[in-house]
Amino acid sequence: MIIMNIQEFGKNELTIAIREAFLAFFNRGFFGGNSKILSISCGRGDYEKMIFKRHKNANIISTDVADCMVGGISIGYFHERGKWNFVKVKPEEELPFGDETFDIVFHNDTIEHTAKAHLFLAEQFRVLKKGGYIIVGTPNLLRVANIVKVLVGRLHFPKKISDENLYTSSHHIQEFTEWNIRSMLEEIGFEKIELKRCFFGLNIFNIEFRKYPEKGIGRLMAHYLTFFAQKPRR
Repeated sequence: MIIMNIQEFGKNELTIAIREAFLAFFNRGFFGGNSKILSISCGRGDYEKMIFKRHKNANIISTDVADCMVGGISIGYFHERGKWNFVKVKPEEELPFGDETFDIVFHNDTIEHTAKAHLFLAEQFRVLKKGGYIIVGTPNLLRVANIVKVLVGRLHFPKKISDENLYTSSHHIQEFTEWNIRSMLEEIGFEKIELKRCFFGLNIFNIEFRKYPEKGIGRLMAHYLTFFAQKPRR
């Protein structure tokens, strides 16, 4: 069931749709305090806040290639609600965790910042336990804004998206269609792949035509893609 009350973390319809989709998938893969969770590229910890708000006793290890940006107030809240640790990792390299360590791995707005997307996902497959779940959220290459840029000859990669001097936030190295991500997940070994397409509209004006388009042009040009897949139990 999708949790609707997430306006405390989102100021526009796109953000709300993305985080509703994430929570809907997360709640399906989470089985209480015994679940060990890996957050890839945590940023300021917004998704961790959502998880701890709804699931006391969650156990999360958050990673990023930059120094920890989670504020002290948030860290205190995390420790009050469950278990939380931060680990700085190296970009485009193996994760510093053993095989089959985690029950859930998730990341949002991250894979488009990587040059080695297949390795990035393969490492997450490795550290997931058998039967564990992955949640992948990323902007759709075919979203409305990009189609407009194609028509005026201004879509190119890498693309600067921020003035922050951080590896994970300053540039999109590449972007993906739903078929790109699905193919990589399948090749790596994930199964039972599901997809929620989020927000068909004009995000710059906060105009929403459909929150979760399932057919027609909205399906093709949704702004954001959220995948949910499982590592085989065998």
